[in-house]
Amino acid sequence: MHAARLNSARATALTLLLTLLLALSFQDTRGLWGPDEGRYSNIALQMLESGDWVTPRRHPEHTHFAKPPLTYWAIASSVQLFGYHESSLRLPNALALIGTVLLLILLGRRLVPSAPWLPGLLYATSFVPFAAGNLINTDYLLTLFETLAVYGFVRLWQADSPREAGLGRLWLWIGFGLAFLTKGPPGLLPLLPMLVWRWLQPAPRLQLVDLRGLTLFLLIAMPWYLLVVIKHEGLLGYFLGYEVVDRVFTDVHDRNSSWKGLLETYVPVLLLGLLPWSVFLLGRTGGLWRQRGQLRQWWQARAAEDRWLLVWFALPVLIFFCVRSRMPLYLLPSLVPATLLIARRLTPLTPARVRRVAWIAVISAVALLALKGYVPVALPHSKDARELAQLVATHWGEQPGEIVFIEESANYGLRFYLGVPVERVSLSPKADPAYDSTLVNEINPDQNRVWITTQNRVERVQTAVAPLGYRYQVYAKQDRFVLGRMQVLP
Repeated sequence: MHAARLNSARATALTLLLTLLLALSFQDTRGLWGPDEGRYSNIALQMLESGDWVTPRRHPEHTHFAKPPLTYWAIASSVQLFGYHESSLRLPNALALIGTVLLLILLGRRLVPSAPWLPGLLYATSFVPFAAGNLINTDYLLTLFETLAVYGFVRLWQADSPREAGLGRLWLWIGFGLAFLTKGPPGLLPLLPMLVWRWLQPAPRLQLVDLRGLTLFLLIAMPWYLLVVIKHEGLLGYFLGYEVVDRVFTDVHDRNSSWKGLLETYVPVLLLGLLPWSVFLLGRTGGLWRQRGQLRQWWQARAAEDRWLLVWFALPVLIFFCVRSRMPLYLLPSLVPATLLIARRLTPLTPARVRRVAWIAVISAVALLALKGYVPVALPHSKDARELAQLVATHWGEQPGEIVFIEESANYGLRFYLGVPVERVSLSPKADPAYDSTLVNEINPDQNRVWITTQNRVERVQTAVAPLGYRYQVYAKQDRFVLGRMQVLP
């Protein structure tokens, strides 16, 4: 028994060391990729520059309430502590990857007790969790906090004393409070499988909420929302309408709302997200299909831990399939229960299987590190803000005063490299909060302002500015982007 604990401790330590290497290496290899990396880092830098950490802004004159502020706060704090580097911007998500692995090890102690380190190892060396941990996004912090909430739930479910149950509820609602401050209502999605699981259990059923837990949730999650709703008129309607109802029921956000978009967005994540480890679930999936006429018996024959993990995985995935706004990383939190299912599938670990798992993990880690270090150099990203900033610096003799994108999605990462505001304008008025203004309202002869659009839009821009007495003069091109100035017609 002592030897088994010692081996488990060594495996845990090695898992954490490998996770640190995967999460923290090569963070400055590439520039900021648009749109997400640039947008989130830009808002965080605006907070640092203005000193206003309450109101997110993508431009000094334009607010951006599409997401709650916790991701911006984390990025801004990292830059303030560690300096003006790409690695500082990416550090919060790297730490979220490490934190999620730690929570998987803690969950492993309860759900995979013969090899508690195994879920963390599988997750750290899987393709999508690794890739997402090296991109600036809101989904990894969300995954971390949702996993914390589920860890609290599992402690509550397995509690053998009122004190342990109380601690479980506290962790549960701390996790949900932080998740809500990261991404709003989607952060509460694991509450649905918890309620379903509670309903499936015989009496006495779990008490998910108590006064301490609810108070803690409200203290963490609600003050920022109350403050900005009071401060900004109409914001509550924006939150409930545009950011909740429209995302769920309409295609106004243009986020893969069709059935084709569903297949293109989510199926690759489900099939490839946990490679190379997901192949170990194929046999179980085949067995489930063969027993499709006896699903009730199949379900009842599963261990309680497996049934909980299946509920935790399946219900959020079904919800995201039905919601009209879809992005691949929305499924990132669902890869956590899938990882635990794979780990349970691999146990008990024989010496031969341990060696096999170790070799697969090493090969996968080497491949992922090579991918992280080499691909950005060999295959430049079309929206790499570092390269676009170098082009601007080459063709403008002095520091530009502002970067304005016409119609094209703004590469807000230029704010990090050039230290100037970035704005997005439309050629005609649009009821779309993604645009800061219209070209008509922003155009002026300021030669220190860089106007960027795409080659296929140049003629439309020329047509739009000619009646206003201007000509769009192209100065440089890169890939599909063109950079120019507005010149007054003689």
